[in-house]
Amino acid sequence: MEDSVQTYLKKHDIHHNIVDTGDDDEMCIYTVQGNLCTIEIRIGYPRTGERKAITVLALSPANVSQERLIELFNLTNHVNRTNSTVTMMVGPSNGSYWARSIIYPSAENFEKIISEVVGVLCSIIDQTFPVVVKIEHERIDFARAWESMGKGKTSDESPIDSDDSPDMFG
Repeated sequence: MEDSVQTYLKKHDIHHNIVDTGDDDEMCIYTVQGNLCTIEIRIGYPRTGERKAITVLALSPANVSQERLIELFNLTNHVNRTNSTVTMMVGPSNGSYWARSIIYPSAENFEKIISEVVGVLCSIIDQTFPVVVKIEHERIDFARAWESMGKGKTSDESPIDSDDSPDMFG
């Protein structure tokens, strides 16, 4: 997988850092400019061994204060209910949030799968960013913030639009 990740990054001329995470894993870190915010992408992958799982994270530049965490939890829980391929997570100690996907690409389909996953993750962070800013700075509750994005009622009929991905490479 290491060769596939490096090939992907070089092909798209993505400037990145490689971080040794210990054991047999590495992580590459780079940033993507979304429509509304800059998103940090982390791709964790095995250097050696038989494991094929790759973890892709898209980290939001926004955080919320401790007193607004419940609204952020509501947001991430709603996204998790409406999206089967992505898990949103919250750092309760610092109010950070990110989207994660674990994939099992082969060498043949690596380019397609990684591009799609990064696009979906970036789209979710890009779309939730204004909601989080409103929750934190305008002190509105999750339901009002969600509706202000034009998502309508907070039910399973109002999923995040994962087809609206930001321009990742240009």
